[in-house]
Amino acid sequence: MRQTDIFGFGLLSVMAAFVLSYNFHQLWLVYDLGLLILLVKLILEGVFSQVKNVRWILLFLLFVIVVNVVAIGHNKLIAWLSFWDTYKHIIFIVGADYFLTHRSPEVKQKVIRQFMGLSFILFAIQFCFVIVQHYKGRHVDDVAGTFGDGSSHSIAYFSIFLMVYAFAKRWELWRIVLLSVVCSLMNYWSENIGFFLIMLLVIYYYTSIYRSVRWIMIAAGALAVSFFLFGSRLGDEFDEYHRRIQGFFSVKTFVLSDDLSSDRSTLTAYAFFEGGTWGRGAGYFSEIYSQEGEGVKRLYNNQINISEVSHLIAEYGIVGMVMTFLIYLLLLSDVAKMAHRAELFIACFLLLTFLYNRILMDERIVFFTVLSVILIRIDQQLFFGSRLTRG
Repeated sequence: MRQTDIFGFGLLSVMAAFVLSYNFHQLWLVYDLGLLILLVKLILEGVFSQVKNVRWILLFLLFVIVVNVVAIGHNKLIAWLSFWDTYKHIIFIVGADYFLTHRSPEVKQKVIRQFMGLSFILFAIQFCFVIVQHYKGRHVDDVAGTFGDGSSHSIAYFSIFLMVYAFAKRWELWRIVLLSVVCSLMNYWSENIGFFLIMLLVIYYYTSIYRSVRWIMIAAGALAVSFFLFGSRLGDEFDEYHRRIQGFFSVKTFVLSDDLSSDRSTLTAYAFFEGGTWGRGAGYFSEIYSQEGEGVKRLYNNQINISEVSHLIAEYGIVGMVMTFLIYLLLLSDVAKMAHRAELFIACFLLLTFLYNRILMDERIVFFTVLSVILIRIDQQLFFGSRLTRG
Protein backbone atom coordinates (compact mmCIF):
# COMPACT_ATOMS: atom_id res chain seq x y z
CA MET A 1 0.00 0.00 0.00
CA ARG A 2 2.72 2.40 0.99
CA GLN A 3 4.73 1.62 -2.14
CA THR A 4 1.71 2.24 -4.33
CA ASP A 5 1.01 5.54 -2.57
CA ILE A 6 4.60 6.61 -3.22
CA PHE A 7 4.31 5.64 -6.87
CA GLY A 8 1.01 7.49 -7.12
CA PHE A 9 2.60 10.57 -5.57
CA GLY A 10 5.41 10.24 -8.10
CA LEU A 11 2.91 10.17 -10.98
CA LEU A 12 1.17 13.28 -9.64
CA SER A 13 4.50 15.08 -9.28
CA VAL A 14 5.66 14.15 -12.79
CA MET A 15 2.31 15.24 -14.25
CA ALA A 16 2.48 18.64 -12.54
CA ALA A 17 6.13 19.12 -13.53
CA PHE A 18 5.59 18.14 -17.16
CA VAL A 19 2.54 20.35 -17.62
CA LEU A 20 3.38 23.43 -15.56
CA SER A 21 7.13 23.77 -16.11
CA TYR A 22 7.32 26.05 -19.12
CA ASN A 23 10.19 24.91 -21.39
CA PHE A 24 11.11 22.25 -18.85
CA HIS A 25 14.35 21.04 -20.44
CA GLN A 26 16.30 20.80 -17.19
CA LEU A 27 13.62 18.56 -15.70
CA TRP A 28 14.61 15.82 -18.14
CA LEU A 29 17.50 15.15 -15.76
CA VAL A 30 15.06 14.75 -12.85
CA TYR A 31 12.96 12.36 -14.95
CA ASP A 32 16.07 10.34 -15.83
CA LEU A 33 17.14 10.17 -12.18
CA GLY A 34 13.69 8.91 -11.26
CA LEU A 35 13.96 6.23 -13.95
CA LEU A 36 17.32 5.05 -12.60
CA ILE A 37 15.86 4.71 -9.10
CA LEU A 38 12.84 2.90 -10.51
CA LEU A 39 15.13 0.59 -12.52
CA VAL A 40 16.98 -0.53 -9.38
CA LYS A 41 13.70 -1.15 -7.58
CA LEU A 42 12.21 -3.15 -10.45
CA ILE A 43 15.34 -5.30 -10.76
CA LEU A 44 15.40 -6.01 -7.01
CA GLU A 45 11.74 -7.03 -7.09
CA GLY A 46 12.23 -9.26 -10.13
CA VAL A 47 9.65 -7.40 -12.17
CA PHE A 48 11.43 -7.69 -15.52
CA SER A 49 11.22 -11.49 -15.38
CA GLN A 50 7.42 -11.07 -15.45
CA VAL A 51 7.46 -9.22 -18.78
CA LYS A 52 5.96 -11.54 -21.35
CA ASN A 53 8.40 -10.82 -24.20
CA VAL A 54 11.49 -10.01 -22.13
CA ARG A 55 13.78 -12.41 -24.05
CA TRP A 56 12.96 -10.88 -27.43
CA ILE A 57 13.27 -7.36 -26.03
CA LEU A 58 16.69 -8.07 -24.51
CA LEU A 59 17.84 -9.72 -27.76
CA PHE A 60 16.79 -6.69 -29.82
CA LEU A 61 18.46 -4.30 -27.34
CA LEU A 62 21.68 -6.31 -27.44
CA PHE A 63 21.64 -6.20 -31.24
CA VAL A 64 21.26 -2.39 -31.20
CA ILE A 65 24.13 -2.03 -28.72
CA VAL A 66 26.53 -4.25 -30.67
CA VAL A 67 25.78 -2.74 -34.08
CA ASN A 68 24.83 0.91 -33.57
CA VAL A 69 26.54 1.80 -30.29
CA VAL A 70 29.74 -0.27 -30.38
CA ALA A 71 30.47 -1.10 -34.03
CA ILE A 72 29.17 1.97 -35.89
CA GLY A 73 29.01 4.44 -32.98
CA HIS A 74 32.54 3.45 -31.84
CA ASN A 75 31.49 3.32 -28.17
CA LYS A 76 31.47 7.12 -27.94
CA LEU A 77 29.68 8.87 -25.11
CA ILE A 78 27.06 10.39 -27.43
CA ALA A 79 26.26 6.88 -28.73
CA TRP A 80 25.53 5.57 -25.24
CA LEU A 81 23.54 8.70 -24.39
CA SER A 82 21.46 8.25 -27.53
CA PHE A 83 20.84 4.60 -26.67
CA TRP A 84 19.70 5.57 -23.17
CA ASP A 85 17.53 8.39 -24.46
CA THR A 86 15.79 6.11 -26.98
CA TYR A 87 15.16 3.08 -24.77
CA LYS A 88 14.93 4.46 -21.22
CA HIS A 89 11.13 4.59 -21.48
CA ILE A 90 11.08 0.78 -21.20
CA ILE A 91 11.64 1.30 -17.47
CA PHE A 92 8.65 3.60 -17.11
CA ILE A 93 6.37 1.35 -19.17
CA VAL A 94 7.22 -1.73 -17.13
CA GLY A 95 7.01 0.21 -13.85
CA ALA A 96 3.65 1.79 -14.65
CA ASP A 97 2.23 -1.58 -15.69
CA TYR A 98 3.50 -3.27 -12.53
CA PHE A 99 2.37 -0.67 -10.00
CA LEU A 100 -0.97 0.21 -11.57
CA THR A 101 -2.23 -3.21 -12.64
CA HIS A 102 -0.86 -5.60 -10.01
CA ARG A 103 -2.23 -3.84 -6.94
CA SER A 104 -5.62 -4.08 -5.30
CA PRO A 105 -8.57 -2.49 -7.14
CA GLU A 106 -9.16 -0.10 -4.23
CA VAL A 107 -5.62 1.29 -4.30
CA LYS A 108 -5.65 1.40 -8.10
CA GLN A 109 -8.89 3.35 -8.24
CA LYS A 110 -7.64 5.76 -5.58
CA VAL A 111 -4.52 6.54 -7.59
CA ILE A 112 -6.54 6.99 -10.79
CA ARG A 113 -9.09 9.22 -9.04
CA GLN A 114 -6.40 11.54 -7.66
CA PHE A 115 -4.46 11.58 -10.89
CA MET A 116 -7.43 12.33 -13.12
CA GLY A 117 -8.66 15.05 -10.76
CA LEU A 118 -5.35 16.84 -11.16
CA SER A 119 -5.31 16.15 -14.90
CA PHE A 120 -8.62 17.90 -15.57
CA ILE A 121 -7.63 20.90 -13.45
CA LEU A 122 -4.43 21.21 -15.49
CA PHE A 123 -6.40 20.72 -18.71
CA ALA A 124 -8.70 23.65 -17.84
CA ILE A 125 -5.61 25.79 -17.28
CA GLN A 126 -4.23 24.74 -20.68
CA PHE A 127 -7.45 25.69 -22.44
CA CYS A 128 -7.34 29.21 -20.98
CA PHE A 129 -3.70 29.64 -22.00
CA VAL A 130 -4.26 28.25 -25.51
CA ILE A 131 -7.13 30.70 -26.14
CA VAL A 132 -4.92 33.65 -25.16
CA GLN A 133 -1.93 32.37 -27.15
CA HIS A 134 -4.01 31.77 -30.27
CA TYR A 135 -5.66 35.18 -30.32
CA LYS A 136 -2.35 36.89 -29.60
CA GLY A 137 -1.15 35.44 -32.90
CA ARG A 138 1.61 33.21 -31.60
CA HIS A 139 3.18 30.68 -33.96
CA VAL A 140 1.19 27.43 -34.01
CA ASP A 141 4.08 25.47 -32.49
CA ASP A 142 3.98 27.83 -29.51
CA VAL A 143 0.23 27.57 -28.95
CA ALA A 144 0.94 24.97 -26.28
CA GLY A 145 -0.48 26.23 -22.99
CA THR A 146 2.07 25.93 -20.20
CA PHE A 147 4.05 23.19 -21.95
CA GLY A 148 6.38 25.74 -23.54
CA ASP A 149 7.54 27.01 -26.91
CA GLY A 150 7.56 24.47 -29.71
CA SER A 151 5.53 22.00 -27.62
CA SER A 152 2.11 22.08 -29.27
CA HIS A 153 2.29 18.30 -29.78
CA SER A 154 2.12 17.86 -25.99
CA ILE A 155 -1.37 19.36 -26.07
CA ALA A 156 -2.35 16.63 -28.55
CA TYR A 157 -1.26 13.70 -26.39
CA PHE A 158 -2.63 15.29 -23.22
CA SER A 159 -5.98 15.61 -25.02
CA ILE A 160 -5.89 12.01 -26.27
CA PHE A 161 -5.21 10.80 -22.74
CA LEU A 162 -8.26 12.64 -21.39
CA MET A 163 -10.46 11.43 -24.25
CA VAL A 164 -9.43 7.82 -23.58
CA TYR A 165 -10.38 8.33 -19.94
CA ALA A 166 -13.80 9.69 -20.96
CA PHE A 167 -14.39 6.64 -23.18
CA ALA A 168 -13.18 4.22 -20.51
CA LYS A 169 -15.46 5.75 -17.87
CA ARG A 170 -18.46 5.63 -20.24
CA TRP A 171 -19.23 9.32 -19.87
CA GLU A 172 -22.61 10.61 -20.95
CA LEU A 173 -22.84 11.67 -24.58
CA TRP A 174 -23.02 15.41 -23.82
CA ARG A 175 -19.85 15.26 -21.71
CA ILE A 176 -17.92 13.37 -24.38
CA VAL A 177 -19.09 15.79 -27.07
CA LEU A 178 -18.12 18.79 -24.92
CA LEU A 179 -14.65 17.39 -24.24
CA SER A 180 -14.28 16.49 -27.94
CA VAL A 181 -15.14 20.05 -28.97
CA VAL A 182 -12.65 21.58 -26.53
CA CYS A 183 -9.87 19.13 -27.46
CA SER A 184 -10.52 19.50 -31.19
CA LEU A 185 -10.52 23.28 -31.00
CA MET A 186 -7.25 23.38 -29.05
CA ASN A 187 -5.54 21.00 -31.43
CA TYR A 188 -6.93 22.77 -34.48
CA TRP A 189 -5.35 26.02 -33.29
CA SER A 190 -2.09 24.15 -32.64
CA GLU A 191 -2.24 22.43 -36.07
CA ASN A 192 -1.95 18.98 -34.51
CA ILE A 193 -3.04 16.78 -37.40
CA GLY A 194 -1.81 13.76 -35.48
CA PHE A 195 -4.42 14.34 -32.77
CA PHE A 196 -7.30 13.85 -35.21
CA LEU A 197 -5.73 10.81 -36.85
CA ILE A 198 -5.00 9.10 -33.53
CA MET A 199 -8.43 9.98 -32.16
CA LEU A 200 -10.07 8.31 -35.15
CA LEU A 201 -7.96 5.23 -34.43
CA VAL A 202 -8.98 5.22 -30.75
CA ILE A 203 -12.64 5.69 -31.66
CA TYR A 204 -12.49 2.85 -34.18
CA TYR A 205 -10.90 0.59 -31.57
CA TYR A 206 -13.56 1.33 -28.97
CA THR A 207 -16.43 0.89 -31.41
CA SER A 208 -15.04 -2.47 -32.50
CA ILE A 209 -14.80 -3.71 -28.90
CA TYR A 210 -17.75 -2.19 -27.02
CA ARG A 211 -20.97 -2.56 -28.96
CA SER A 212 -22.94 -1.00 -26.09
CA VAL A 213 -21.15 2.36 -26.51
CA ARG A 214 -20.77 2.33 -30.27
CA TRP A 215 -23.17 5.20 -30.83
CA ILE A 216 -21.19 7.44 -28.46
CA MET A 217 -17.95 6.67 -30.26
CA ILE A 218 -19.52 7.26 -33.67
CA ALA A 219 -20.76 10.66 -32.50
CA ALA A 220 -17.28 11.62 -31.31
CA GLY A 221 -15.78 10.35 -34.56
CA ALA A 222 -18.24 12.36 -36.63
CA LEU A 223 -17.20 15.46 -34.70
CA ALA A 224 -13.51 14.84 -35.44
CA VAL A 225 -14.19 14.23 -39.14
CA SER A 226 -16.29 17.39 -39.34
CA PHE A 227 -13.22 19.48 -38.54
CA PHE A 228 -11.63 18.23 -41.75
CA LEU A 229 -14.78 18.63 -43.83
CA PHE A 230 -15.81 22.08 -42.62
CA GLY A 231 -12.57 23.37 -41.11
CA SER A 232 -12.12 25.98 -43.84
CA ARG A 233 -14.86 28.03 -42.20
CA LEU A 234 -12.79 28.33 -39.02
CA GLY A 235 -10.02 30.37 -40.61
CA ASP A 236 -6.99 30.32 -42.89
CA GLU A 237 -5.28 27.69 -40.73
CA PHE A 238 -7.13 24.97 -42.61
CA ASP A 239 -5.14 25.64 -45.79
CA GLU A 240 -2.03 24.70 -43.83
CA TYR A 241 -3.73 21.45 -42.80
CA HIS A 242 -4.32 20.57 -46.45
CA ARG A 243 -0.72 21.33 -47.35
CA ARG A 244 0.70 19.25 -44.51
CA ILE A 245 -1.60 16.29 -45.16
CA GLN A 246 -0.59 16.29 -48.81
CA GLY A 247 3.07 16.61 -47.83
CA PHE A 248 2.76 13.67 -45.44
CA PHE A 249 1.93 11.40 -48.36
CA SER A 250 4.18 13.15 -50.86
CA VAL A 251 6.42 10.98 -53.03
CA LYS A 252 8.18 13.82 -54.80
CA THR A 253 11.91 13.62 -55.29
CA PHE A 254 13.71 15.69 -52.68
CA VAL A 255 16.63 17.99 -53.35
CA LEU A 256 19.28 18.49 -50.66
CA SER A 257 19.38 22.19 -49.92
CA ASP A 258 19.28 24.68 -47.06
CA ASP A 259 15.51 24.94 -47.34
CA LEU A 260 14.90 21.18 -47.38
CA SER A 261 11.15 20.57 -47.19
CA SER A 262 9.72 19.72 -43.78
CA ASP A 263 7.26 17.23 -45.29
CA ARG A 264 7.53 13.97 -43.37
CA SER A 265 7.90 11.78 -46.43
CA THR A 266 10.65 13.97 -47.86
CA LEU A 267 12.60 14.02 -44.61
CA THR A 268 12.19 10.27 -44.18
CA ALA A 269 13.72 9.82 -47.64
CA TYR A 270 16.52 12.18 -46.59
CA ALA A 271 17.07 10.12 -43.42
CA PHE A 272 17.34 6.95 -45.51
CA PHE A 273 19.81 8.72 -47.80
CA GLU A 274 21.93 9.43 -44.70
CA GLY A 275 21.39 6.25 -42.68
CA GLY A 276 20.58 3.49 -45.14
CA THR A 277 20.28 -0.07 -43.83
CA TRP A 278 22.41 0.16 -40.69
CA GLY A 279 22.46 3.88 -39.88
CA ARG A 280 25.23 6.34 -39.08
CA GLY A 281 25.46 5.12 -35.50
CA ALA A 282 23.58 5.98 -32.32
CA GLY A 283 23.81 9.70 -31.51
CA TYR A 284 25.37 10.73 -34.81
CA PHE A 285 22.73 13.40 -35.51
CA SER A 286 21.70 14.04 -31.88
CA GLU A 287 22.25 16.70 -29.24
CA ILE A 288 21.77 15.15 -25.80
CA TYR A 289 22.82 16.44 -22.36
CA SER A 290 25.02 19.14 -23.95
CA GLN A 291 26.76 16.49 -26.08
CA GLU A 292 26.64 16.76 -29.86
CA GLY A 293 27.03 14.07 -32.49
CA GLU A 294 29.51 14.41 -35.33
CA GLY A 295 26.79 14.70 -37.97
CA VAL A 296 24.90 17.65 -36.49
CA LYS A 297 27.07 20.29 -38.16
CA ARG A 298 26.90 18.66 -41.59
CA LEU A 299 23.11 18.51 -41.74
CA TYR A 300 21.41 20.68 -44.35
CA ASN A 301 19.05 21.71 -41.57
CA ASN A 302 18.07 20.41 -38.15
CA GLN A 303 14.85 18.78 -39.32
CA ILE A 304 16.12 15.22 -39.69
CA ASN A 305 14.83 14.53 -36.17
CA ILE A 306 11.36 15.86 -36.99
CA SER A 307 9.83 12.39 -36.51
CA GLU A 308 10.82 9.15 -34.84
CA VAL A 309 11.07 7.34 -38.16
CA SER A 310 13.51 9.85 -39.66
CA HIS A 311 15.54 9.97 -36.44
CA LEU A 312 15.81 6.18 -36.09
CA ILE A 313 16.56 5.54 -39.78
CA ALA A 314 19.29 8.20 -39.84
CA GLU A 315 21.06 6.91 -36.71
CA TYR A 316 20.02 3.25 -36.43
CA GLY A 317 19.14 2.47 -40.04
CA ILE A 318 16.13 0.60 -41.39
CA VAL A 319 17.08 -2.48 -39.36
CA GLY A 320 17.42 -0.54 -36.11
CA MET A 321 14.18 1.31 -36.72
CA VAL A 322 12.31 -1.98 -37.17
CA MET A 323 13.94 -3.38 -34.02
CA THR A 324 12.92 -0.34 -32.00
CA PHE A 325 9.37 -0.48 -33.34
CA LEU A 326 9.13 -4.15 -32.34
CA ILE A 327 10.50 -3.48 -28.85
CA TYR A 328 7.86 -0.89 -28.04
CA LEU A 329 5.15 -2.90 -29.78
CA LEU A 330 5.95 -5.92 -27.59
CA LEU A 331 6.06 -3.78 -24.44
CA LEU A 332 2.83 -1.87 -24.98
CA SER A 333 1.00 -4.96 -26.22
CA ASP A 334 1.98 -6.69 -22.98
CA VAL A 335 0.70 -3.71 -21.00
CA ALA A 336 -2.61 -3.97 -22.90
CA LYS A 337 -2.70 -7.78 -22.76
CA MET A 338 -6.36 -7.85 -21.64
CA ALA A 339 -7.35 -5.96 -24.78
CA HIS A 340 -8.84 -7.74 -27.77
CA ARG A 341 -6.85 -7.03 -30.94
CA ALA A 342 -4.32 -5.14 -28.81
CA GLU A 343 -1.35 -5.84 -31.07
CA LEU A 344 -3.05 -4.41 -34.16
CA PHE A 345 -4.22 -1.32 -32.30
CA ILE A 346 -0.81 -0.68 -30.73
CA ALA A 347 0.95 -1.28 -34.05
CA CYS A 348 -1.26 1.25 -35.86
CA PHE A 349 -0.86 3.73 -33.04
CA LEU A 350 2.94 3.42 -33.00
CA LEU A 351 3.09 3.66 -36.79
CA LEU A 352 1.19 6.97 -36.68
CA THR A 353 3.27 8.41 -33.84
CA PHE A 354 6.58 7.19 -35.28
CA LEU A 355 5.77 8.72 -38.66
CA TYR A 356 4.50 12.02 -37.36
CA ASN A 357 6.02 12.74 -33.93
CA ARG A 358 9.25 12.37 -32.00
CA ILE A 359 7.57 10.11 -29.47
CA LEU A 360 10.75 8.55 -27.98
CA MET A 361 12.56 11.89 -27.90
CA ASP A 362 9.89 13.62 -25.81
CA GLU A 363 9.25 12.34 -22.30
CA ARG A 364 5.85 14.02 -22.15
CA ILE A 365 4.52 12.17 -25.20
CA VAL A 366 5.66 8.82 -23.81
CA PHE A 367 4.18 9.69 -20.41
CA PHE A 368 0.68 10.38 -21.76
CA THR A 369 0.87 7.52 -24.26
CA VAL A 370 1.69 4.91 -21.62
CA LEU A 371 -1.01 6.21 -19.28
CA SER A 372 -3.57 6.04 -22.10
CA VAL A 373 -2.71 2.39 -22.73
CA ILE A 374 -2.84 1.67 -18.98
CA LEU A 375 -6.35 3.17 -18.81
CA ILE A 376 -7.50 0.98 -21.70
CA ARG A 377 -5.98 -2.04 -19.96
CA ILE A 378 -7.69 -1.36 -16.62
CA ASP A 379 -10.98 -0.58 -18.32
CA GLN A 380 -11.01 -3.86 -20.22
CA GLN A 381 -9.89 -5.88 -17.20
CA LEU A 382 -13.01 -4.68 -15.43
CA PHE A 383 -15.29 -5.04 -18.47
CA PHE A 384 -14.23 -8.42 -19.81
CA GLY A 385 -13.38 -9.77 -16.36
CA SER A 386 -16.90 -9.15 -15.10
CA ARG A 387 -18.39 -10.73 -18.25
CA LEU A 388 -16.23 -13.82 -17.82
CA THR A 389 -17.17 -14.03 -14.15
CA ARG A 390 -20.90 -13.89 -14.96
CA GLY A 391 -20.43 -16.45 -17.72
